[in-house]
Amino acid sequence: MPSLIPAFSCSFDVTKNLQITLQLLEYHLELRSAFGTSHSSTTHRKNALIKISIHYDHEIIINNNYSATSQQSLPPSSSLLLFEGFGECGLPPKKPNCYLADFDDIKCYFEQYCKHVERDIKSDKIQTLFNLDSKFTQEKDHLLSQMFDECFTETCGGSQDQYFSTLKQELSKLSTATHCEDVASTTCATQRTEVLVTPLVLLHALDKNEYVDQYGKPHPEFEHCAQCVIEMAILDLWSKIVSKPLHAVIGIPAPVGKFSFYTAALNEDIQEIVKTAKLGLSKTKHLKIKLDSNIDKGILIVKTLLDTYEKEYGVSGDMTATKWSIDANAAWTPELSIEFLHRVKKEVPCFIPYFYMLEQPFPISLDSYTDHDELSIIKNKWIQVKQEYENEGILIFADESVNTFENIPVICPFIHGINIKLEKAGGIRGALKTARIAQSQYHLKLWFGCMVSSRLSCTCSSHLMALSEIGGDLDGDLLVTESSQAFENGFTWRNDMTLNTGSMYIGPQHGEIILQSNQMGIGVERKF
Repeated sequence: MPSLIPAFSCSFDVTKNLQITLQLLEYHLELRSAFGTSHSSTTHRKNALIKISIHYDHEIIINNNYSATSQQSLPPSSSLLLFEGFGECGLPPKKPNCYLADFDDIKCYFEQYCKHVERDIKSDKIQTLFNLDSKFTQEKDHLLSQMFDECFTETCGGSQDQYFSTLKQELSKLSTATHCEDVASTTCATQRTEVLVTPLVLLHALDKNEYVDQYGKPHPEFEHCAQCVIEMAILDLWSKIVSKPLHAVIGIPAPVGKFSFYTAALNEDIQEIVKTAKLGLSKTKHLKIKLDSNIDKGILIVKTLLDTYEKEYGVSGDMTATKWSIDANAAWTPELSIEFLHRVKKEVPCFIPYFYMLEQPFPISLDSYTDHDELSIIKNKWIQVKQEYENEGILIFADESVNTFENIPVICPFIHGINIKLEKAGGIRGALKTARIAQSQYHLKLWFGCMVSSRLSCTCSSHLMALSEIGGDLDGDLLVTESSQAFENGFTWRNDMTLNTGSMYIGPQHGEIILQSNQMGIGVERKF
């Protein structure tokens, strides 16, 4: 059974009939093997899980647009569970300027959020939206439109119709839907209004209130991670209410022809790396290999994995269709980066056709270079690294250096693309804004990654994969034992592997991400 430990919970009456419950839980994940990077190695993670539930106190009038996904009885016995949404954020060991949140930080933020929600719900402005005795006035329509634009148009950084237009259309129907002739129709319209507006109120409370850290400092450094997990639960809830997959609610297509890489984590025992890589190759032909500053060992790891792949799986056709990446996790210098490339070309030349991308070889931040001339020199060195790799057809992506679009200008001259993770960007809306600016202003390629997490968070990120160049690495749930998983279903990995003359043949579609069109919201089902 998954290990979920309640940490904080609160419930509010939104109207006399509708209640919401907000709950934060410790989400303990056991890893299949040690997950090592250049700065840490772990076998267990404590992630944060948020659950948001909407309950109704009396009989629900079933209608064509909004039907409850579950109507199990909850205390009190007359309360029906209408909808529930879930959010997860991965919490790796803290690292300055990079991994900024632990569970206590999320709890601190979530407790403040619950207080903001309670206060906002009681305000006259919000209660106007839920007034059962009055028709929707022009003032209410204006308020809904204003709140929506504040939550989406401004936050996503796009035009009014670029993202989440489905939700705006559903909200715009409410003013006409309440003008009904009979009691049953009026009750039905009232329920629709209460259920559909509630997620907007929850999202507005997240965006338009100020938060502090444990010491009273505003805009805590862990804010993006906390925003991510709360927003994910709200958007999962809202998507289920309108009976659409999350990507359709966002306004982007399901991913087609997009692949996920599998991470072969760093380990002292190279055979352990091979073991985990073989697990990954059962799901995808694309590998991400974690290395540190030990270039000798790095070359040996690459050679061992490549030998295993070509001997046990066989290679035919276009080798460039199989793409592997190297992730240095900010552990390299320009000199080490050049040395690695030159040694690969000399000692493992057959790796070059596979070598798709080098991720984060440079430091997380260049702030330590306070001297302008020194900073200019180091930037030029990294530009030279980019050029050398580019000459071999290899891309360079930034990961830890880019949290949001604000970090792009400094790093842009020596990268081809960025790795966007929800926890870094502040959630889906922040990821969309970062993606749009990266592409439109800086002409960068996009990659979507994840923290070590369950299939809830990984599947959520998969809804953005259509925006990527090739895909990303959404393998977090493969790193986790099945008994730790609190959710099932979600995206699947296309299996294009066949046995051919004694060898496993990996076909061109092996590892493609598939989202089921009949899965609403994020698309996972809870097991608890």
